[in-house]
Amino acid sequence: GLASVTLVDELLDLITKGPLPARLLHLAIAVDVLSNTDENVQQGLQKLRQAGCRVVLTRVGRDMNVFSQLSANTADYLLLDTDMVTNVHGNLMDEMMVTIIQGHAQRLA
Repeated sequence: GLASVTLVDELLDLITKGPLPARLLHLAIAVDVLSNTDENVQQGLQKLRQAGCRVVLTRVGRDMNVFSQLSANTADYLLLDTDMVTNVHGNLMDEMMVTIIQGHAQRLA
């Protein structure tokens, strides 16, 4: 994954040489990856973002601590955890969490 310097470099090389513009490549990355302390993960993500790749953070859920680890423009999209949105229309707590997450996402945009 992102911890592999070789994989990130090969991906960047393919993007540079290939016909697909980097802005069309959307990488789905689990939000848990951001809490990984391996420097290669953070550097790999930064390199891919600088190359123009889009980042979709998946499995965003009830852990609000993740937003303290996110900086502006870390991700282009947040994909909420299915457990949270399945019954959002009938669960006031989930509805409030989604509203809070939306506020954080707008702040980081």
